[in-house]
Parts: sequence; C-alpha cells; structure tokens
Amino acid sequence: MKKVLILLFCSLAFVQCKNASNESSEEQSTASQQEEIYKQVIALHDEAMPKLGSVADLMQKIEAKIGELEQSKSDTIMLTTLREELIALNEADEAMMNWMRSFEANYDGWAEDSVITYLQDQKLKMFEINQEITTAIDQASLLIE
Repeated sequence: MKKVLILLFCSLAFVQCKNASNESSEEQSTASQQEEIYKQVIALHDEAMPKLGSVADLMQKIEAKIGELEQSKSDTIMLTTLREELIALNEADEAMMNWMRSFEANYDGWAEDSVITYLQDQKLKMFEINQEITTAIDQASLLIE
C-alpha cells in the first residue's frame, strides 16, 4: 500500500512538473513572439525615419517653386499640382509624427494576446506610413526634377 501511494505521489508530481514546464515554454514563446513583432515594428520605423529628411527638402523646394509661380501668375495647373503634392508630403510627415507620439512601448499589465494584437496593428500602421512617405517622395521628386 505504501508503495502504491509513493508511486501515485511521484506520478502526480511528474505530471505537475510537466504542466509547469509546458506553461513556461508557452510564456517564453509568447514573449519571443512579442519581441520579434516589436523588432519588426522598429525596423519599419527605422527605415521610414531617414526619409523624413527628403520630405523636408522636397517641401522647401516645392514651396519655393509655388512662390515663383505665384509671382509670375502663370501655369495654374502646375501650381495646383504642386500645392497638392505639398499637402501629401505634409500629411506623410504628420502621419509619422502622430504614430511616434502614440506608440506604446510599455506593456506592463497588458494581457499577452493584447500585446501581440497591438504590435501587429502597429506593424501594419508603420508599413502604411512608410508607403505613404515613399509615394509622396516619389511623386514630389518627379515634379521638382
């Protein structure tokens, strides 16, 4: 009888340790998934950030060109196009600034699945902002050349 109880106790202890080990592995997996998505978000940010220098340069060039066209009172179609592109550049810049102001990097107290969902959403937003910046730069560059 003692041997049966000892065997039963050992079996229960083994099962309990196995469950704790599985939970620990799942926690590590979730943490590494969070870290990987976070790194992807930051990589997209780091790719887009240097482009803002080009955005600022193009905005200055377009503003100068608008000033020239307004003084000469000519080519109203080009003037309208330049103004539209200036707006697109400004919106791309503002999208990046708004994203940086609102990005949360501290997830204390958040549920693990909420953190992953949040980071996936931020990754998508950062991808879209990067595309918006690139498109605005490409279109503005065509007008300035």
